[in-house]
Amino acid sequence: MGLIKSLEELKIHDHFCLVYKNQKEQFSVVIPFIRIGLERGEKNVYIADDNTVQSVLDEMRQQGIDADSAVKSGALAVVTKKDTYLKQGYFDPDCMLTLLTEFVEAAKAEGYSALRVTGEMTWFLGNERGVERLMEYESKLNYFFRDHDCLAICQYNYNRFSPEVILDMIYTHPLVIHNGTICKNFYYIPPDEFLNERQPKHEVDRLLENILSRARAEEELFLRSLKLKESRELLRTVLNNAPITIFAIDTKGVFTLSEGKGLEKVNLKPGENVGVSALEIFGTLPVIQPNGETITGREVILRVLAGETLTGITRLGNVYFDNQFVPYYDARGKLTGVIGIATIITERLRAEEELIQLHQAVSTSGEAVFMTDLDGVITYINPEFTRLYGFEPEEVIGKVTPRILKSNVMTTEDYKKFWETLLKKQIVKGELTNKTKDGRLLNIEGSANAIIDGKGVIIGFLAVQRDITERRKAEDTLRKREKLLSKTQEIAQLGSWELDIVNNRLSWSDEVYRIFGLEPQEFVATYEAFIERVHPDDRAAVNAAYSDSLSQGRNAYEIEHRVIKKSTGEVRTVYEKCEHIRDETGRIIRSVGMVHDITERKKLESQFLHAQKMEAIGRLVGGVAHDFNNVLTVIDGYSTMMLYGFEPESPFRESVMAIKKASDYAAGLTRQLLAFSRKQVLRRKTLNINVLVTDMEKMLNRVIGEDIKVSLILSPELKNTSIDQGQIEQVMMNLAVNARDAMPKGGALTISTENVIIDEEYCRINTDAKPGDFARLSIQDTGIGMSKDTQKHLFEPFFTTKGLGKGTGLGLSVVYGIVKQHDGWVNAYSESGKGTIFHIYLPALSSAVIELDAKKEPLPPDKLRGNGERILIIEDEPKILEFLSYILQKNNYQVWTAGTAKEACNIFKQERNRFHVILSDVVLPDKSGTELVEELVALNPGIKVIFQSGYSDEQSQWTVIRKKGHHFLQKPYGAVELLTVMRQVIGQGAVK
Repeated sequence: MGLIKSLEELKIHDHFCLVYKNQKEQFSVVIPFIRIGLERGEKNVYIADDNTVQSVLDEMRQQGIDADSAVKSGALAVVTKKDTYLKQGYFDPDCMLTLLTEFVEAAKAEGYSALRVTGEMTWFLGNERGVERLMEYESKLNYFFRDHDCLAICQYNYNRFSPEVILDMIYTHPLVIHNGTICKNFYYIPPDEFLNERQPKHEVDRLLENILSRARAEEELFLRSLKLKESRELLRTVLNNAPITIFAIDTKGVFTLSEGKGLEKVNLKPGENVGVSALEIFGTLPVIQPNGETITGREVILRVLAGETLTGITRLGNVYFDNQFVPYYDARGKLTGVIGIATIITERLRAEEELIQLHQAVSTSGEAVFMTDLDGVITYINPEFTRLYGFEPEEVIGKVTPRILKSNVMTTEDYKKFWETLLKKQIVKGELTNKTKDGRLLNIEGSANAIIDGKGVIIGFLAVQRDITERRKAEDTLRKREKLLSKTQEIAQLGSWELDIVNNRLSWSDEVYRIFGLEPQEFVATYEAFIERVHPDDRAAVNAAYSDSLSQGRNAYEIEHRVIKKSTGEVRTVYEKCEHIRDETGRIIRSVGMVHDITERKKLESQFLHAQKMEAIGRLVGGVAHDFNNVLTVIDGYSTMMLYGFEPESPFRESVMAIKKASDYAAGLTRQLLAFSRKQVLRRKTLNINVLVTDMEKMLNRVIGEDIKVSLILSPELKNTSIDQGQIEQVMMNLAVNARDAMPKGGALTISTENVIIDEEYCRINTDAKPGDFARLSIQDTGIGMSKDTQKHLFEPFFTTKGLGKGTGLGLSVVYGIVKQHDGWVNAYSESGKGTIFHIYLPALSSAVIELDAKKEPLPPDKLRGNGERILIIEDEPKILEFLSYILQKNNYQVWTAGTAKEACNIFKQERNRFHVILSDVVLPDKSGTELVEELVALNPGIKVIFQSGYSDEQSQWTVIRKKGHHFLQKPYGAVELLTVMRQVIGQGAVK
């Protein structure tokens, strides 16, 4: 083993002594020793004496150690004897051991794995105090290294120390390095003996023991040499008689050994190649490795000389060799060459090749193969058998018969016929069901036949099987998918067809027959027969679409048209799309297409467009109503004040009264517009519709007249709803009045209620509907009914069938808006001359809903005046701001006005928050009125708040206002309503 390799195998706790004769020999050991320590992450200390610190560092640099970086990082320290052995000029072994202990602990604390030390001991030759205790120190070190993560080399110059010192040094070190070799020290004396008084008797005993050990070692070496000689003779005998060859090649690639009978097969004699270059003779020889890769003989030799072990097959002429190449090391561990053994495998390879080919064919087959003997016991299975059935070879070979695969699906009679056929030396083919190891059933397709020897005698049986379970599943899946496709087409009302143009053969899917109202057995599918089912008014267009696509060479066409179901005569609308398929010459030979019944979709599209139109109209009228509310607030307010200013006999009073009535009428129209646009503030409460209908019965009888009979059919189990009672009463009144007008000669009006559950299917064909529980209110008359065109515009505002001046056209639009705002919907069914029925759906409650507070009664006129209270009005509409200021000042209130939130804040601060009431619009140009009021209330928590708005939907923020407990005025309102709310908010007390 080489020096460097030996140094690399040194372990923590080892204590070495280096005996050197010159500096070259010294540094050849200690510099690699330090390098290895740096590579292993150890702390390294070099104690210099003969050499200077600088010379040691220079030597390290010359031998490739980055000494500067190592010193800088702390991994290396080069010190002198005065820094270690001779602190304060005195050597004390115990102090030195304490210092080494500190070195180890510091190294471990810094993250190093151990401490590695080497020191030059020539300081011992000086006259320092305590040097006589050096051997005591060397012996005690063996105790120290046993218990600490440290290893060290002590350096002694053979030429400078006396034989006595060298001898003591050898006694105190378990390992010695001399002439580049690390040796186990036979003369080592353990510290407990060395430190005791040395007696001649002990010296004699140890000497005799060493002599005996050496004698035994020499005897063992002699015996080994005899065995080696015998082994060599035995090896030569084997080589001369076995078809093998052994050879050796040195590091230069030259044969040093070439022996073996196998050489004869390639016309060589033993030893003939010795001294010849193997790189030249076999350099280009292909060597096939176990992984199938082929490399040259030269590459093999060079890689083994680099330390690898290789195997491979070579061919010389017609002879094949199986080769093993291993590196050869001498006693010191130095690589000295290559040893090779070559075995002739020509015949074996040929037999194996045939067997391998056969085995590979069977093993890689996708079919399960197994054989049995005459008794049916399994003798062979291939990997596919294991994969298919789950049985490993050791579970079945020589132990069981194929009966382990029986599923009991086949009958005893089936098996009897199977064996009878086999014994007749006939092949059996067919399908069967087998069982796997884990109990799964497999559909199997396969064959079996008898194995016959050269004499025609059956010696066994062979079976080949393949799993067709997945194929059967695929076939079943295909059938299921075809069934599913047919069902899917039925659900989607989507049929498919294919036309063979060359042979004029048309095939339809089942759904096409259903769409046309036909039975397959009563109809032969042809293009002409298809055209007969198309609506007469659409036939020309359909015919033209198809024929034009053919004549103009287009690849496809699509069209919507009507068909007439033969079974019912019903007219349905279908969407048809076709694509043409061409042959290699570009001629169209087939057409494939689909027919989709879109009748319901067309209805839904119509409903959706109608809903969009109604939503757009609602947004329009909501905006218009808001602007009207602002105008009407001013008109109504001033007209009211004027009426209060005129004497009863004044000639102007009647004119102002007309203005007031016109304003009230306009306000009513505005409320109706808001009801249609679903922007009214609802005052909901929990109510049973039956109670509402019963309470209105007498009033309805008076309104519609005696010639119309009113009948009530009310469900006793009707669920409650959350509604604005007044608005639902308006819905019933509007529908009752319309029913009366539709029955000028009298008739019957039936009002009924019931619980209904709406499902997703109903919602898909009624766009306004929602799934869930609903209370349905139905109002049915026996009047003149409505045409389909009238029903299209039924709920549009200002649409009416009444004569000029006999209606505003807002009645049904109000019904529509109120019901929609209650999260419901209304449906109408009517035919001309057969009456009309309206169904109103209102969400049913599972629990009660908290009712809104009722309006407070207004105060009498003499209690409306103020007592000098301070009012801040915030309104961005100048006319309304002027009106409010005028009314409140006229009635003894102090008024401050602001058009924006910013202006209001400034006034509030200027007046030091001293206001009794804030009257604010909800929507301001620069901030939400509710946000502004929150800021002002924070400055004056006791202040009262009244909000007003021309909006009545979400922009009015009614929900937020009500939660805060503030009052709300819905525009338009009059002066009396304003003054009444003001007094209710402030109270009747005078302001001091």
